Amino acid sequence: MPTVTLTLDVDCEKPTWARIKEDKNLYEPPAYRLILNNELLTERTWPPSEIFPNFLIKETMPVELEIRKENRLKLVPLLENPAQAKFTLTNLMLNNKQLEYKHINDHELVFKL
Repeated sequence: MPTVTLTLDVDCEKPTWARIKEDKNLYEPPAYRLILNNELLTERTWPPSEIFPNFLIKETMPVELEIRKENRLKLVPLLENPAQAKFTLTNLMLNNKQLEYKHINDHELVFKL
């Protein structure tokens, strides 16, 4: 299996759904896991802040992928109510080249090498 560099954008809308911490007047930070073919790639959490704008995170990581096999990339929101998360996966690239992929939904996509 060749090792390639996977790059993608994770977008999160301003969390109007975000919980306010009871002990502080801060938003609960958004968090997610990225899973590729049932293997955990990364888990991200941002520190809480009083002002929480929309944000876009560019994820870049080396991965091993089989050629001509369908690969499934999934984002799993880590919130008490995952249905309220406003995450979107976009701009998937391998080795800095745009890759064709198909969205299953905002949190999941499939692609082949």
